[in-house]
Amino acid sequence: MLKYDEFKEMLINRIKEYIPEKYKAYNVEVTKVHKINETLDALCLIDRSKKVNTSPVVYIDNMYTYYTSCENIDIVLKKAADIITEGFNMVPDKYIYDKNIKDNIVLVLINAEANKELLKTIPHIKFLDLAFIFRWIITRNEYGFSGSIVNDSLLKTVNLDPNELFELAKANTRRLLPPKVITLKNALKAMNAPDDLLDNTPEYPVFVLSNIYGVEGAAYIAFDDILSKIKNKLNENFYVLPSSINEVLIIHESFVTPDFVREMVRDVNKTIVTQTDKLSNNIYYYNGEIKII
Repeated sequence: MLKYDEFKEMLINRIKEYIPEKYKAYNVEVTKVHKINETLDALCLIDRSKKVNTSPVVYIDNMYTYYTSCENIDIVLKKAADIITEGFNMVPDKYIYDKNIKDNIVLVLINAEANKELLKTIPHIKFLDLAFIFRWIITRNEYGFSGSIVNDSLLKTVNLDPNELFELAKANTRRLLPPKVITLKNALKAMNAPDDLLDNTPEYPVFVLSNIYGVEGAAYIAFDDILSKIKNKLNENFYVLPSSINEVLIIHESFVTPDFVREMVRDVNKTIVTQTDKLSNNIYYYNGEIKII
């Protein structure tokens, strides 16, 4: 069995054997990609003749895990090539980059400390122990969306500073990824959660704030008007629990204590939330009188 570095070299040298002819002139490039909460080796095919590239990537770490299970390099190479090809096919042929980038950048909320290396390379806005970053949505349909994190190079393309980008992304987020608030119990039912989990759901109402896709929806804590409406519905201030980067939980302040919800968040982060989805171990409090977290 190949060791990781040997496998990586093999992937780089042979990937073009398996990709369609129209991509064979592209450069095969490998880079360290700082994803949310993790750093991975990524292989991509780059057309250097284009001003802006939207190359799909194959994460070599993931491919190596697949290789250790099947022990067949040719099967892995074909799978990697299929991922790249499918990624290219998802991008519309007539996508006009300069025109569409500004219209399709949205907010994502992540943990600042866990992503300090990533934040060195991308525009962001700090928020408490968190940070808002920006995602350029390239494709979107009824099943979800895909895109890439906005880096400093892409920021130059849109010619905006981070604060201007933040306001633009807020408007785009509301339009492209509309907010959704439902009870935790209904959210679990929609995910076909097992009965024992439903039975252990708190009796007091807990609400989930996210977007209609349930992906990277925690960013909605940046929307004061939405938090204010929730406060008015609850008729009191509330705690905001960072369930994951995909959603936050809302609980009436009169139903729980800070120590209780803080311990609950830590337990959930240890036992349920995946490393890539973790947001924070802290809890937040929304004061509707001054409209601030």
